[in-house]
Amino acid sequence: MSLHEAEFEQRVANLIRVGVVEEVDCKRVRTRVRLGKLLVMDWLPMLALRAGQVRIWASLKKGEQVLIAAPSGELGLATIVGSYFHQK
Repeated sequence: MSLHEAEFEQRVANLIRVGVVEEVDCKRVRTRVRLGKLLVMDWLPMLALRAGQVRIWASLKKGEQVLIAAPSGELGLATIVGSYFHQK
């Protein structure tokens, strides 16, 4: 496999990822997410139902499982788009 093909496959794999919340900064509305066992991402923005003059959002909690989307597979551009119900 060429370097170009490997990079393409990695970008496709990074379009949508599942991770676990590691840290939350409620003042900045940002969260750090762990992907797998080794990678902890930089601070990611959290989506809100409303974010204009009227603001509606709920903070994520450490240990919560989340779905992230990364435009063009660039994890540096990723945002958290939602979380999953879980047993905790």
